[in-house]
Order: sequence, then C-alpha cells, then structure tokens
Amino acid sequence: MEFRKVLWEDANKVAYDLSQVDRWECDQFVPNVSLTRFIRASLAASGETWAMTHEGKTVGLIGIVGETNRAWFMTTETLLAHKREFLKASREWMAKVNPRDNLEATFHRDNIPTRRWLRWLGWSERGETRSSSGVPMVTLEWSAT
Repeated sequence: MEFRKVLWEDANKVAYDLSQVDRWECDQFVPNVSLTRFIRASLAASGETWAMTHEGKTVGLIGIVGETNRAWFMTTETLLAHKREFLKASREWMAKVNPRDNLEATFHRDNIPTRRWLRWLGWSERGETRSSSGVPMVTLEWSAT
C-alpha cells in the first residue's frame, strides 16, 4: 500500500469501487449527485490530496481543505479487504505528512471503519452532533501539539 498525489482520473476509479459505508454516507449528504462529480468537487476544494494505491490500483482518497483544516476520506471495498497493509502504510503516511496544524473530520456516526482508523492513528473523538438536515454526525480531531 502506498500513498501518492492524486490524479484527476482517481475520482472515477474510487467512485466505481467505493465502499458501501462511504457510498451510503455520500448518499446521505448529496443525494442525486453522481459519486464521480462529488469526489471531483471534493478534490477541487482541497489544498492537499493523496491517493492510496494497492498493487497499482487506486483504493482510496484523502483530502484536507486548506482554509478550514477539515479532512475527508473515501475508501473502496478493495482497501477494506487489505486493512492490515493499509493500517501500516497510513501510520507511515501520517508521519510523513506530519500535520503542523490541528485537523478535524466530521462524518456520519455509523461510519465505523473511518472512526476506528482515525482513533488508531491518534485522532480523538470530540463528540456527536447533527447536520443541518438532521443526519447524526461525529467529529474527530488531530492535535498537532
């Protein structure tokens, strides 16, 4: 598993194999919008982006929206099938990225794989809230200090 800078065509590859939990979550927030379009909009809004690859195949995306220091993640079923490799590589990636600023990520409360992964990387749960449309959300944060 490796991390590299995102290529525009990665949006299509991830949308095609998007994990069920991320597919469901996207549908909660942007119903009736194509996944590729939503992913490309997320990439365009982000100051920093990375693609996760396994054996040359794009299996996930990570972005950080610069003005807000908000992180987002998109995973595929392929990535979830290689959890152990992903966890090892993600620790190495976090050490390389070494965020100088605090980061925050908010996503659906029931997105258990992302919650577990971020806690494993040292993120802390700040609490639950609801989106403007009433979707139950959880916020995790990364403290740079």
